Amino acid sequence: MNENILEKYAKLILNVGINLQSGQNLIIKGDACHWDFVTILQKVAYQNNAAIIKTELTPPTDLTNRVKYQKAEYLNRTPSYLEHEIATLIKEKWAFIRLEGSSDPDAYESLDQSRNAILEKAYREKSSPLFGAYMSGDCHWTIAPVPTLKWAQKIYGSDDTNNNTQRLWETLIPILRLDHESPTLAWQKHNEMLAQRITTLERFNLEYLRFQSLETDLKIYLSRHSKWAGGCFQDAQGVRFNPNLPTEEIFTTPDYRKTSGHILITRPVMVLGKYVENAWFEFSNGQVVNYKASKNVECLDKFFEIDKQAKYLGEVALVDLTSPISKTNTIFHSILLDENASCHIALGRGITAALKNCENMTKEEIDAIGCNHSLLHTDFMVGSKELKVDGYCCDGNTVSIIKDGHFAI
Repeated sequence: MNENILEKYAKLILNVGINLQSGQNLIIKGDACHWDFVTILQKVAYQNNAAIIKTELTPPTDLTNRVKYQKAEYLNRTPSYLEHEIATLIKEKWAFIRLEGSSDPDAYESLDQSRNAILEKAYREKSSPLFGAYMSGDCHWTIAPVPTLKWAQKIYGSDDTNNNTQRLWETLIPILRLDHESPTLAWQKHNEMLAQRITTLERFNLEYLRFQSLETDLKIYLSRHSKWAGGCFQDAQGVRFNPNLPTEEIFTTPDYRKTSGHILITRPVMVLGKYVENAWFEFSNGQVVNYKASKNVECLDKFFEIDKQAKYLGEVALVDLTSPISKTNTIFHSILLDENASCHIALGRGITAALKNCENMTKEEIDAIGCNHSLLHTDFMVGSKELKVDGYCCDGNTVSIIKDGHFAI
């Protein structure tokens, strides 16, 4: 990809993604193979008055070697400085960029999930405050895709890796709105469109949503504090940023205690490093009480063992088939892209930025209104051309929100 497009992309990530403020510190995370793009990202960030940039680029072998070869008694160890570091990052309001795209998307397929789950739980417990700062919007963060050779090969299935990578870039450029003269302006207009949908949904004063298709019938109840969000987040100072580039979803945090029914997962989802396919969940009183999958169901077993709250919902998101990502008819094997091609639910932690009047609540008070405090948060895509979503309002009225996979509002 030519350098002009890459520099344009770097500006988009910095201006729209994290909305870098003058003098702000920045962490860039990704795969070691992202180095060429990170060099451009660093340059543009410093030109835009970043103060300190910390770069953390690690290959998949960082994890695979540890899970495979580390002595079992050390798997749950985390660095002793991590707790203090996280507290400092939050206090100083560092911004975070994570680049999506692995040098080896299948690197974790051979891992022992029992060992991997020990490591994952230990890290999640220690980093929980940072995850909370992401969910509340206290820290600016964004995730953005960068094509890699093997990722593109996994998507398109051809051994012609160079052409595959170019093809993936060409697919992503319009999705990221890099084909516009001003991508920043294009994203502002897109965020305004999402805001209009949010306003419409807020007017309905919904009690619950009902998802239905041939293999789905699920009721997801909201709380009186649930509010719809999407596009950009806003921090306490009113500064806006886009946590996902691209993003097509509008979402809210449901009452985790009330979900009931069953739902089919319509796209593969990576859970603990492996792709779970054709999953199905049954809920009762908010909890997953039964589940299955045609591939890697054992990853769900281990996922639910990490934290009992992972069996409850933390998010419900609406995306219709007009999404430019959906229109590609492509499984991207990337949660960032696939979740923005489809309606989805998330098992695990609720998003406090999608709750109203909770800024000064304690953790116990937030739990009491039905916000999930799990260590985990994993999205599962449920959209299809057969899906319909109806909203049941607190005044007794019913509204059609999605019909045949398309917004009806």
